[in-house]
Amino acid sequence: MQLFGKHALVTGGNVGIGRAIVLALAEKGVNVAFNYHKSKAKAEDTIQKLKEYDVKSLMIKADVTDIIQVKGMIEVVK
Repeated sequence: MQLFGKHALVTGGNVGIGRAIVLALAEKGVNVAFNYHKSKAKAEDTIQKLKEYDVKSLMIKADVTDIIQVKGMIEVVK
């Protein structure tokens, strides 16, 4: 499957498995948006790491247990 140029939204993309997914997608040329809930510093670190790849990236503060915030996150990504 060709991923280059596609777009992805990853929840919890600033730490752990979520961050690994964000970086793996970026390595394949996917433009990545991800949310974080508490650690803006870790999210900013992920954004810095993504600059190593030639992809667009976006970090969004959102609590995925709050449907209003999830809908807002989706609208930002659109």
